[in-house]
Amino acid sequence: MLRFKPLPILTACSVVAFAILLTLGSWQWARYQQKLAARDTLPPAIEAAVGEGPRGPLQLVYGVLDGQAGWRILAPLPDGPDTVLFVDAGFAPGLEPPDRAGLATPAITPNRPLRGARVTPHPPGPFTAPPDPARGVWYAIDLPAMARASGYAHAQPYLLAAPYVGADGKPRPNPFAHAVDPLPPERHVGYAITWWGLAAGLVGIYLVMHVRAGRLVWERR
Repeated sequence: MLRFKPLPILTACSVVAFAILLTLGSWQWARYQQKLAARDTLPPAIEAAVGEGPRGPLQLVYGVLDGQAGWRILAPLPDGPDTVLFVDAGFAPGLEPPDRAGLATPAITPNRPLRGARVTPHPPGPFTAPPDPARGVWYAIDLPAMARASGYAHAQPYLLAAPYVGADGKPRPNPFAHAVDPLPPERHVGYAITWWGLAAGLVGIYLVMHVRAGRLVWERR
């Protein structure tokens, strides 16, 4: 016969911790499924009218392309009175932010329409590194704040992911058109397993502590 006398405080804390760990694991699994579905769905294409070209300082967003860290180049295009449409127009490799004055946006040609994918980025998370608006350096896309840093009052709630032009002059689809969050879907599976593994470990520790305290015993009748 199994005799179990739970320790009240330990049990209450363990139940709360177990629920939190399960919730975190389920959230990571949901993020995995969302990203997997988004990766298989083509974002809608849009076309923007380009007048004289970008107006205002470029904004740099940290990203990883083909395993190499660097900076996405977001160019501000005027899109109405005091409103800006940001165009993801290039990538500058390197850990340190490049000099914005020397950057080019070859995908944008004045007086020619620009076509690309419409991407609505996720807002910055609570653990995102703080930006440096004065230098135009960002670690997550924050369109309203980036608009203010570029001299505009408002920003469109989406950006245009234009084709990237390589060193050979040939355009290729924007690699960030799907990757509004640079973390690949598979990483979330590992995180989910980690959280669920911690939950299982917590149950094991909880039971062992009760066995050692003599509150969980098997008595033969």
